Amino acid sequence: MSLALNVINQNQPSCAGCGGLCCRSFILPIDTPETREDFDVLRWLVLHRGVKCLVKQSVWEIEIGLPCEHLQEDSRCGIYMQRPNVCVEYEVATCERHQPPHYEAVIDNEHALKAWVFSRYGMYPDDPDFPYGEQTIRVGLF
Repeated sequence: MSLALNVINQNQPSCAGCGGLCCRSFILPIDTPETREDFDVLRWLVLHRGVKCLVKQSVWEIEIGLPCEHLQEDSRCGIYMQRPNVCVEYEVATCERHQPPHYEAVIDNEHALKAWVFSRYGMYPDDPDFPYGEQTIRVGLF
């Protein structure tokens, strides 16, 4: 007669006490902005509440702060057994609770965007000498 025991590996990160960080927003990669038109698109994005531009090693991402509709008040998943594969395959060890991201810039409003552009290019996007060109960023339907 054998007795199966559920053993929790104490060395592995856990979701316990997390509060559902991965369920409260999502992050999408975007093209690196290059032109005045690109920065105008980014300005439009950060004018919306809950949207941030994240920059890390020249990689740009957009964080959209919208919680999953199935996140319950106790921060647990209301459809856990039927959750999407993105959720099933999510590695707890990569959760920002266990490995906080280190971004060079977190841009959550138009003033922060303008300041970042100035620090990088020495001019503002509306400066006549700022590079013109076609919009190169592709976000959603743009």
